[in-house]
Amino acid sequence: MMKPSNILPIREPTAEEQTTKVQQHNLWRQEIRNWLIAYPLTAKLVMRLKLVMVVDSRVLTACTDGVNVL
Repeated sequence: MMKPSNILPIREPTAEEQTTKVQQHNLWRQEIRNWLIAYPLTAKLVMRLKLVMVVDSRVLTACTDGVNVL
């Protein structure tokens, strides 16, 4: 079976990327708390998604499959 050519190889994040991931995760959680006040319905929907922090120059934007936010 052939591998699709659009699959990116998995690699471990660098120390700098790991620090960025932690910072971004904390910012995301703070934003959700702010959304709970201003937009409670949207915030409750977002809170059900699993946040997967990706720091990679090959991934240019966020995406979701309805379960995860990458």
